[in-house]
Amino acid sequence: VLEDLHWSDTATLAFLSVVARQLTPARVLVLGTYRPVDMIVANQALRHLKAELQLHALCQEIPLDYLTQAEVRDYVTHRLGETSGQLAAALHTRSEGNPLFLGSLVETLQRQSEAKPSADLRTCWEAVARVVPDQVQELIILQAEQLAAPEQAVVEAASVNGVTFSPTLVAAGLGQEPDEVEAICESLERQGRFLDVRGGVTWPDGTIETQYAFQHALHREALFQRVALGRRQRLHRAIGARLEAGYGEMAREVAAELALHFEQGREVEKAIQYYQLAGENALQRSAHQEAVFHMQKGLAVVETLPQGSARLSHELQLQTILIPGLIAIKGYAATEVEGAMLRARALCEQAGDTERLFFILMDLLRVYHARGLPQQAQGYAETCLSIAIEHQNDTFLLGAHYAMGANAFYQGILVKALTHWEPRGVRYDPIQYQTYTVQFGFYTEVGRLMYGAVALWLRGYPDQAVRQIKHTLGLEQELAHVFYACVCTFRCRGRLSVFT
Repeated sequence: VLEDLHWSDTATLAFLSVVARQLTPARVLVLGTYRPVDMIVANQALRHLKAELQLHALCQEIPLDYLTQAEVRDYVTHRLGETSGQLAAALHTRSEGNPLFLGSLVETLQRQSEAKPSADLRTCWEAVARVVPDQVQELIILQAEQLAAPEQAVVEAASVNGVTFSPTLVAAGLGQEPDEVEAICESLERQGRFLDVRGGVTWPDGTIETQYAFQHALHREALFQRVALGRRQRLHRAIGARLEAGYGEMAREVAAELALHFEQGREVEKAIQYYQLAGENALQRSAHQEAVFHMQKGLAVVETLPQGSARLSHELQLQTILIPGLIAIKGYAATEVEGAMLRARALCEQAGDTERLFFILMDLLRVYHARGLPQQAQGYAETCLSIAIEHQNDTFLLGAHYAMGANAFYQGILVKALTHWEPRGVRYDPIQYQTYTVQFGFYTEVGRLMYGAVALWLRGYPDQAVRQIKHTLGLEQELAHVFYACVCTFRCRGRLSVFT
């Protein structure tokens, strides 16, 4: 069961797409809920996925109608006891049968009744009757104003933390003891007001607490709007500092959350640092759209820095992480990919960072290979070889020779390609090589041997080609990055099947 699909991330939607397209039967029912209006406004990807799955009869949509007047009366009777048909009709008219709005109206009515035991429900209704169906936020604010001042402070600070929040972080924002805040959250949850329990958690620093969540995203949104901008900034900064301290050396695990808090708290340097870590985390999981999102957010923060070495360094770090994410999403030939690479190249040259320039040039080489322009890539390959010789780095030399060989291969100069793909005196170190995997974007050592086998086949040496491709398959056991290992295995086995 997946609730609130309109808030889904790209990984969840990708999972649904894969599951729906499975050809083999499985005893699995996936039930998802979403609000159509929010899907249209906030999640176009979900809208497109639903339309595509419906087109191929891979999903069924079950639209839920609004409640009838009879259903409203049953609900109100269940919540408030015996009630008149007149009140049920008034509630149905006001809510138009919208379950969320009806529930909020009845909850407010119930609070009014408890606050004034001597008044009948009809009298209590007059206090909330002015709220119209499309102003749910106004009703939520009315409910919040019925809370005691300490309770209001807690739920407002919690709205800055997020839909799901930590009492410890809220306490840090308010400058209170965590036990005080948790007691208020526990009381509100018992009363069924605003909050639900989301289970216990243990932090890396040993903190043990119960996490809470707002009953609905609209509760959080309405309360968040009540928090003044200056107060929001102070809360974000305090929450970020406490979260960072609580995770210590493991802060990387919550990098995306820390980046948001420090950005909103105007802690620019820390925001950039954690956006970079969040992007690196996403790349390691092959969550490329997330990586691009975090890098673009980080680059927007970098734009607020004054010109200088710090800004240059930060932008270069983020641009080099952005590139592999864009490649995975859009492909090498995309103009956005080339633009990011050219910007990174200019930054490398400005900073005098020849090592990082090497990887950028390797990427640019493949842009022009993807466009069928190997002659335009020749200069980049030669520059890579010059940098590798200057650094006397065997891993760089293997990469540069791969680039020179690939350029010759795509021009049909097979002897020259094989000469570069069998460099003498260059040692392959698998341990050192692993450190450059993400920068290279793939395993050039595997690419060198794999395409070398194709060149041997085309030159009329099938036995050598088969031996080399089998040797390449053996190397894949050393590959630490699962995605690249799978790609290499797929390509090698495909070529082996052709050769044999």
